[in-house]
Amino acid sequence: QIATTHLGTGVTGSKLTVTTAGNVGIGTTGPGAKLQIGTNLRLDEFATDPTIWSASATDPLYIGSTAIGHDLYLRGATQFFVTGASVEAMRITNTGNVGIGTTGPRAPLEVYKYAGNPGDIGGGLIISRYNNGTNYRAGAIYSSYVTGVGDILAFGVTTADGKSPYLDADQTRMVIGSTGNVGIGTTGP
Repeated sequence: QIATTHLGTGVTGSKLTVTTAGNVGIGTTGPGAKLQIGTNLRLDEFATDPTIWSASATDPLYIGSTAIGHDLYLRGATQFFVTGASVEAMRITNTGNVGIGTTGPRAPLEVYKYAGNPGDIGGGLIISRYNNGTNYRAGAIYSSYVTGVGDILAFGVTTADGKSPYLDADQTRMVIGSTGNVGIGTTGP
């Protein structure tokens, strides 16, 4: 242990503990992990972004509380990002807009997926009521492009197990075309 002595009172207190198991404690005399900090951790300004990360390819980095009902607050003056494989997957802007698949959401929620070829399915939303891992029942709203019709907003509903209202075209029940035409039971109104 590394201890300090208060010059005015002569009271000695432990500030840093290294156990025989190799655990390090700052502000605690009984660290239960490789590094345990008794109160707060602060990262001041650096020449580059301060980073906490996991070097493991298989084990995730957890930030939060093990106690149920505790909140996680992420504070920052600008934005919050979620990335995977060096590609940004989600962003929450400082105005509160959420973008999934886009770095510049233009509405409270924008879901983007590139769909450059006819028949490709763009951004979408699935609303499920049942999911057992193999089969589910759900509805979906998504964007697509249909040759001869143009851009459409499609609404799908599952009709059978193993089908997706988002990915299986035969589950599409209604579309609204860019011309304003509405098709029920057809993708080409």
